[in-house]
Amino acid sequence: MAIADETASALCRGQIANCDVERHKTDAPSSRTERHGGMLRLAVLAATDVQAKDWARRLMPLIERPAGSSWPNVSIALHVQSWCLPLLGTFDVIHVADATGLPTELLAELSTQTELFSLHYLAPPTVNPGFNWPSETALAAYLAHLLLVLSGSSFFGLSWRDYLAHHNQLGHRRGTYIQAGSLDELRQSIRGLISSGSQVLSALLFLEGYSLTIGNYVDVCQLLEDVLPMDCRVSVCTLTGEEERYGFTLLVTSQA
Repeated sequence: MAIADETASALCRGQIANCDVERHKTDAPSSRTERHGGMLRLAVLAATDVQAKDWARRLMPLIERPAGSSWPNVSIALHVQSWCLPLLGTFDVIHVADATGLPTELLAELSTQTELFSLHYLAPPTVNPGFNWPSETALAAYLAHLLLVLSGSSFFGLSWRDYLAHHNQLGHRRGTYIQAGSLDELRQSIRGLISSGSQVLSALLFLEGYSLTIGNYVDVCQLLEDVLPMDCRVSVCTLTGEEERYGFTLLVTSQA
């Protein structure tokens, strides 16, 4: 697996670097979708109005552009509501948070309004075709990281084409969110989760940390190269923040 981007400058708060460590060539990193002239339209649906307001409180601040920001001109339109209300318009992505109670007839209707449809399940008892998370905290971390990555808040980012490839990979999809006290603990946690990765088809990793460097980033890419199959599609994005902690969100698709 060759590391595609080793020339990114030192990371600063809110910036994201992307490492595509696939063994096959992909398009150049760009978080801008080709649709809607650079405008990315996302919807998050929840079972009730109360839950929808809670998701809006968590996610809406992430798409607000800071004053004087040097972010590229990539705009995100985020809509959050209960699935009990009619959803108007079309979207690039529709996420359903905890889709266990989503009516089948509504699922068919919503599928006509989006290019990508993501059904998320919390602590599911059985295997299902959606995205499986151990907790709402893990799902919230994934959605937050995904919004930041797709917003194009740094020179390097996850390409829309690569996001589509991860999303559309067939198999059993499971995600997790882990917090670590140190970089060593972070690496050990990642290795522990994918140490038996012979059946892994796709891995999307969002790293977060107070003092992550390009060296740390490349180190994690090498770790993934050592344990994952040759033909596994792998993308790594790195975010830094103000809090002195480390963590990661990992979404893995494996053979069903």
